[in-house]
Amino acid sequence: MIDRITRDKLIAEHLSSVEIIKPFLRGRDVKDGELNIKIYILIFTKKGLNIEKYPAIKNYLSQYKDRLEMRAGDSKWFELQASPAEIARFEKPKIIIPTIVQNAEYAPDLLGYFSNDKTSICLPKNINFVLAVLNSSLMWWFIKQIAASKQGGFFELKPMYVSQIPIPTATEAEQKAIETLVGYVLHLTVALKDIPSSGKEFMASADDQLMLSYFEQIIDAAVM
Repeated sequence: MIDRITRDKLIAEHLSSVEIIKPFLRGRDVKDGELNIKIYILIFTKKGLNIEKYPAIKNYLSQYKDRLEMRAGDSKWFELQASPAEIARFEKPKIIIPTIVQNAEYAPDLLGYFSNDKTSICLPKNINFVLAVLNSSLMWWFIKQIAASKQGGFFELKPMYVSQIPIPTATEAEQKAIETLVGYVLHLTVALKDIPSSGKEFMASADDQLMLSYFEQIIDAAVM
């Protein structure tokens, strides 16, 4: 993982660097059904990569070569422990699922973030519809019945549990209605974060909060 200054320097040094520098998030960055994204950047040196095509990256990683070789195993010293087959999945629109949660915290990702082993990903054809189902109170109740629990009221949202969640069938019209509601929820969630809580702006924020709660209740009822 590198910071933005290092990213910009590597790209300026050799333009090829941009091909294997990816936006990155951790499980803890998925909270309350959205991505609390900070500036995390990953050098994604997948298995089978020809490092000679990326001289700036090679030169940068060389300073850590001794340490990298200690954990390389059967891989080359610069390679990450990741399958090349996974790249296309991460770069598609998807739902990010944190591994340890206290509430339903499935979040949409339309920007192609890579993530660590404290998350899993879901690639449905209809993201907003599936997101509505997963984040509903009914499916949260369901996952609590089957998922492993941990101290402090936490649950494990591992694929072995999440894959058991039943996604109901719906007509195209029903799906579009729910998609629209989810769009409102996502929009209001962002708006509430951007509005300062003072004076008249506080009243606008309060109204938005009421609307957000209203739309969430409608989605819950629709899923049930």
